[in-house]
Amino acid sequence: MSEKNPEVPREVSLKVLVDDIPSVEGVVPAHGLSILVEASLDREKKRILFDTGPSKKILEYNVGVLGEHTRVDIIVGSIHLSHHIGCIDEYAERTIILRPPLPLRYKDGTRLEEIRFLPGFYLVKTSSPWGEQGLLIPTEKGYILLAGCSVHGFKETFGWLFSSNLRIFGVVGGLGVSSRDMYNLGFLKRLSKKGVELIFPLHSVSLEARRKLMKLNRFPVDFEVPGEGSEISI
Repeated sequence: MSEKNPEVPREVSLKVLVDDIPSVEGVVPAHGLSILVEASLDREKKRILFDTGPSKKILEYNVGVLGEHTRVDIIVGSIHLSHHIGCIDEYAERTIILRPPLPLRYKDGTRLEEIRFLPGFYLVKTSSPWGEQGLLIPTEKGYILLAGCSVHGFKETFGWLFSSNLRIFGVVGGLGVSSRDMYNLGFLKRLSKKGVELIFPLHSVSLEARRKLMKLNRFPVDFEVPGEGSEISI
């Protein structure tokens, strides 16, 4: 971690632009994920797009329905799968792209990599053969981990992060969990008991598992089952 004391956003909002299931009327659900992050700093607001979903057409349509736009400072790709970064190249000329490592190419083990033009924000490099990466977002309550797919299971992919000395306030995104996955459900329940206040399951989490995990929340959220169109403000 950096020895600097970067500015912590006074407010962070997350809006789900693409997901497997809808939470509001009018959007088009699609297998995949895209989350818009807005971080309000003292002098400016930074906008980050975490994944793009499978197609620009779906992303742009949902953005319009949700009253948003795709002018962002950075796009972070979580994993080299088409339903996560299917249209990332179509935005390359107008924004900074932070791509995940290619499958079977990342061999440095797990680590955190600070985003140099966003002090305090970190890419979470995992040891997954897929080269999956997450995003750590600082808030006044602690860090929020954005996960894209957890293709090898959440504990296997990101569990090491919770053995560090970081204060993880929330986990949002693709957690790779079904209602019968007692191993990962149990791990997430233990995280809740140890102080993770927000668990917001999206892509690659079954409907019933989403319901179970939402019951663990101590941070107030407006959606019984989160999905496309759902929002969080911290």
